[in-house]
Amino acid sequence: QRIAAGDLDLRLGFKRRDEIGQLGASFDSMAESLQQQIASEQAAREEAEYLQGVEARNRQPLEQAVGEYLGFVQQVARGDLSQRLAASYDGALGQLASGLNGMVASLHAITAQVQEGTNAIAAAVAQISAATAEQAASSAEQSAAITETATAVEEVKTIALQTAEQANQVAASSQTALAVARDGNQM
Repeated sequence: QRIAAGDLDLRLGFKRRDEIGQLGASFDSMAESLQQQIASEQAAREEAEYLQGVEARNRQPLEQAVGEYLGFVQQVARGDLSQRLAASYDGALGQLASGLNGMVASLHAITAQVQEGTNAIAAAVAQISAATAEQAASSAEQSAAITETATAVEEVKTIALQTAEQANQVAASSQTALAVARDGNQM
């Protein structure tokens, strides 16, 4: 009855070799076995509670690190490449921070190179635009000079035609004068 009530420290301690002694030894063995099982369960429960406490203590810095890293990644996603994570964690979390910092530094370098390339392209476009404008101005000057030359050639042509016409008239007049002079010598 006492064992059934939970008193597992009770031992009958019979030293007899008959059935009553065997029954007493079996009760003592049962109480011992129950006591060991309860002790094992208690130890397992204490170990589980300890592990839960360790897990809770380990989870807190991990959750804090994840929160910090998430904020960092969000800033980088918004284009802020000047941010860096502090090396406040050891082990895998520290390696992750170092890797993220390296990634952001590489992105920053690539962005700077793209910016330099963009500036170089803009400068080249400006030079090409200036050269094109200069060529257009030169073409306009050449066109004006060609137009002036064509006009001058037309004027020279007109003067030459007029001169040729006047020469023809002078020649005709000379022929007429020569004919009159010949007629006058014959008279």
